[in-house]
Amino acid sequence: MDNTIINNSNKLNSYNLNFVIDNFIVNILNYKVETFNGIDGYDVHKHFCYELHYIKSGSGQVTFNEKTHELVPGDMYLMSPNIAHSQYIYDHHMIEYALRFDIKQLKSSPNPSTIMEESKQIINLLKRSANKIIHQQFALEKLFEDSYQEAFGQRPGYYIVLKQYLMLIIIETARSAINDDDKEAIYPLPTRDIDRHNMNTITQFILDNISTKITNKTIASHVYMSERHLYRIIKRQTGLATHQYIAHLRINYVKKLLSQNLYTLKTISEMSGYSSAFHLSSAFKRHTGMTPSSYIDSALDKYQQSIEPYIE
Repeated sequence: MDNTIINNSNKLNSYNLNFVIDNFIVNILNYKVETFNGIDGYDVHKHFCYELHYIKSGSGQVTFNEKTHELVPGDMYLMSPNIAHSQYIYDHHMIEYALRFDIKQLKSSPNPSTIMEESKQIINLLKRSANKIIHQQFALEKLFEDSYQEAFGQRPGYYIVLKQYLMLIIIETARSAINDDDKEAIYPLPTRDIDRHNMNTITQFILDNISTKITNKTIASHVYMSERHLYRIIKRQTGLATHQYIAHLRINYVKKLLSQNLYTLKTISEMSGYSSAFHLSSAFKRHTGMTPSSYIDSALDKYQQSIEPYIE
């Protein structure tokens, strides 16, 4: 690891790196590279928070719950709050990545959801992964080192990315508790109304391109579905065929432009995808029973009536 990062790792503790997952807040209390600086380790002590240790290099031992465990590179152990432990090293070349954090539930709870269930599951897995030595956790090493590089590279967005790395470190630690046949962490992902989502995508594409010639094929190719599937979605959601729905959106857009009383009919026809003012007028009359000029007069009358009570 870059010596600059080792030497500057204490600066990480000056950052507020706390983050929220659903209705839980994760407080990052200490986040550093530990090189021991000539000491033999730490006598028996405890913390009020979780303390994660990852052995980057060197060897040593840790004692907790009246048992002593050997430590080699790739080992990870997570101490639970208030668990007494001691750590000793066999040489003065040990490098350890350390993270202290606590997790608290916020008073205001969001609506129950699968995502909230997922965060609870991570916390339960953290408890299961604590107070044991877990070997060959090399994925953690890469996450720690990438996070340090991000912190000291300070490219735009590094603060956001740094907190994401910390979240990944904690999740990876929790995952170490999952057994091969463990189904506890398997649950359905949150879903959405796919027809409504697709309909919103279709509608937005039509509105974004309302001034151009729009066909079934054009829409289908841009929203990644077949023309038949496109037709079925629009029919289910609106009761209209695709060409009818396009016409409906065009007419509504024309109404909006007419109500603003800022543009000529020719300009409006160009803005709304009609080939001429004549074709616009014909389509408008067919769909609304009114000419564009009659619609403008009607809109002005309604506006006048709405402000009359306020005119002395």
